[in-house]
Amino acid sequence: MAIVRREPPTPSFAYSFIQTVVGVAETSFIISYKKPPSLFDENDYLLLADLLDVRAVGKQYDYVTGEEQYPVRRDGIENYDIAYVLLRRFLQREGFFHGYDKRANKLVFDGLMGRLCYNVPMSEYEFRIAALIRLQELQTPFPPDFTSFLGAIKGVGKACRLLNLPATAENIEKFSHIADWMSNPTVNYYELVRSMRQMHPEELSFATFAIEWQSYIERQQLTQKP
Repeated sequence: MAIVRREPPTPSFAYSFIQTVVGVAETSFIISYKKPPSLFDENDYLLLADLLDVRAVGKQYDYVTGEEQYPVRRDGIENYDIAYVLLRRFLQREGFFHGYDKRANKLVFDGLMGRLCYNVPMSEYEFRIAALIRLQELQTPFPPDFTSFLGAIKGVGKACRLLNLPATAENIEKFSHIADWMSNPTVNYYELVRSMRQMHPEELSFATFAIEWQSYIERQQLTQKP
């Protein structure tokens, strides 16, 4: 049963909550199959679906506004956010940007990907910009393996469509637990970077990502004006 609240959870709480849920599922997967789940492996999605139903987790933090009784989930914990955290944890586990120390590695993921991706409030983009500014202050070089990082995201997007598995009722049901939600943030991120490359043909950098996130803030400010 959903826990209906009056206020949406903060990005920090949502990320922490999702990290815990995903971490438990991944640990259970490792115990059962003696390896962490690979988001490149179509069959792993089906096995992971027995341990993590993204739809069910997302409903745990529905909230209502004012006197309305209809659950409003905008800016709350979304199915896509859970998939996004699962993607981020997988990419970190794969060792991208392994040349950085632990602190810089976290800042890179915070700045380039953020904690959440769907209907996030302005503060999330401010969080990303702060991470990018800190990286520049530390004179951290932009990831040399960013192209392969982006290729991995594209690979996850391809695998999560489960194109090669039989369209059985069981597969379709498990697909709806995780994989159909995974495709949205992976495709969105890949297309975002592709458009950024068109706007900044000279190179991608921490500064170009900061410009992109700042543009999101400015658009939100425009929509919030009376």
